[in-house]
Amino acid sequence: MKNKLVLIFIAFIFVSCGKDSPLFNSATTTTYAVEPAVEEDYTYEFTTYRCTTGEQAFSTLAEACEGLKDSELNNGCAEAQRQELFESAQCSGNFS
Repeated sequence: MKNKLVLIFIAFIFVSCGKDSPLFNSATTTTYAVEPAVEEDYTYEFTTYRCTTGEQAFSTLAEACEGLKDSELNNGCAEAQRQELFESAQCSGNFS
């Protein structure tokens, strides 16, 4: 009788520890709904005590980076601030 109980117990362990058992399958899968990305405008405006760049708006980061370098577009204003934004935005190329 004791041997039968041991065999039943061992059989129970093998059946309960199959591949779908929580002992072997601890990973959970979660699915999230994600909204589509929306277009983003890239804008900046710098004002110093002497001048302003005016508000500049671009549809891509690359365009904004080129705009930051354009002295005429920015009324020759706030070059140091424009260069700092250029570098912090990790624009490609050199500011000058």
